[in-house]
Amino acid sequence: MKIKIGTVDSNTGLVFAGYGKTYKNGEWWITKEKYELRKSKEALNAKKRYNQSESNRDKILNRNKEWRDGDGKEWCKSYDSSELRLEKRREAEEKS
Repeated sequence: MKIKIGTVDSNTGLVFAGYGKTYKNGEWWITKEKYELRKSKEALNAKKRYNQSESNRDKILNRNKEWRDGDGKEWCKSYDSSELRLEKRREAEEKS
């Protein structure tokens, strides 16, 4: 039977933190203080990741909006070069 993370052992007062091959009996038990500290760090990191993803999403949406409006083509050099290559290929096909 699997133990849920955060379960407190009534005999020792330790909190279950996870499974791992290197731990005794494959189970990782820590004190309540360490568990609370670990959970608070995880929450802080999750908040940082969320804020980063929000700002990254805004950058991508703004770039896409510029592209759709036609004002942002200069940032995409591959667009221009592919158009030029296509024109040259069409001209070569017409000549032959």
